Amino acid sequence: MHDFPNARNAYKDLFSCTQGSPQAWNNYAECLKWSEDYEGAIDAFKKSISLDSNYTEPLYNLAGLLNEMKHFKEALEIIDQLISIEPHDNQSVSLREEILKASANSIKFQSLPVHIPRKVIRIGRNQSSIEALYKLVETGIQHIPVPANLPPVVFISYRWSTTEEDNWVAKFANDLKARGYDVVFDRNIQSERSEPLPVHELVALMLKCNWFVPILTEPYRRRVDIGIKATSVEEDGWVFDEYQVALKLGQMNRLAFKGIWRSGPVVPLPFQIDSVCDFRNDYDYETEMNRAFSRCMATITGITKAGREFTTDPIERILVQELGRQLENTGKFDRFLISYWMA
Repeated sequence: MHDFPNARNAYKDLFSCTQGSPQAWNNYAECLKWSEDYEGAIDAFKKSISLDSNYTEPLYNLAGLLNEMKHFKEALEIIDQLISIEPHDNQSVSLREEILKASANSIKFQSLPVHIPRKVIRIGRNQSSIEALYKLVETGIQHIPVPANLPPVVFISYRWSTTEEDNWVAKFANDLKARGYDVVFDRNIQSERSEPLPVHELVALMLKCNWFVPILTEPYRRRVDIGIKATSVEEDGWVFDEYQVALKLGQMNRLAFKGIWRSGPVVPLPFQIDSVCDFRNDYDYETEMNRAFSRCMATITGITKAGREFTTDPIERILVQELGRQLENTGKFDRFLISYWMA
């Protein structure tokens, strides 16, 4: 028997005599919810949380109610608060995915702001560098041609972390190169230069890429997730700007997203669990690489000076330059044509 009106009145009488417990306020909120007093229920859930911020039941119930009311941003903030307390709670993780899907269906990826949000400038950031980035991107969109689909050019976005995790990203970048992909990876680029490339110029290299590959760890998520509010340069850094540029280029069909889920119980918008590459377990690394990143293959067609053609057997792209130089050194060919495809 669920006599919500009488239960609601009983709780009101209780609160007139005492402050009430977190459990009582949570139960009272449930009565208000079932009585369709949603605003009252929200206030009551928040009262329960204020009395015990580690009491997870009102956090879960409030997130669910906000989701039903289509207040997705608030719902994400609440469920993230719960997950920070109990990161392995499957029910909470499932609710977050439900909120993400409902939010994505509501706003759609294409409806995100077309222009980079200039007003989102973090405390402690060098504003002149941010403006330089915006200028580079806006100028580049007008003057840099859309990159060819093949061979793929990949921009790797990641949050510097432990040495072990940074080395994992470096291995991942090298393995992509071995599969025939061109890779924009800050560590490799900076190591090849006598003077460091300014970070905003590095981010602008995204204009020459056709894939954006973020390494989705929990620290990365906290810097880009729509429901997370960063307040300082330490909390967000250049990762946020990379992500915003990627969103802008994605909306223009100049950049495709392929998220690498490396750690953490959840992934940020616009990603969903079923649309990322799951690299959380290292023992599945090779299997996931083969599934997610096909090898780039090529054939070289050489046209002889007499007009005849010579075509190689399929080779991995990483061997193209070496074999091409060998053929060129024979002096028999007028020109070469290279065809690429994904194996």
